[in-house]
Amino acid sequence: MLDVHNITSLADIFVIVVGNNTKQTKALADDIEDALSEEGIKVIQKEGYQTANWILMDYGRVIIHVLYKEDAEFYGLDRLWQDGTTLLF
Repeated sequence: MLDVHNITSLADIFVIVVGNNTKQTKALADDIEDALSEEGIKVIQKEGYQTANWILMDYGRVIIHVLYKEDAEFYGLDRLWQDGTTLLF
């Protein structure tokens, strides 16, 4: 989880989640969406679910990236946004 509010206007927080296969990335995205929905938080937009290599879930100030591990390694979002502050939870 990265605090990126000082380096981009896209969002305040990026959450990066990595799955071992596309079935797992879909399951992770489903679980995240279900858990947040139970709290009354609805996804604004979701992209990439069909291919499940990189599922982007837009919650406004929070953007969740659920990536297949090979895509996570290739795109290196944690390196790309390394100027953000890593948050522990």
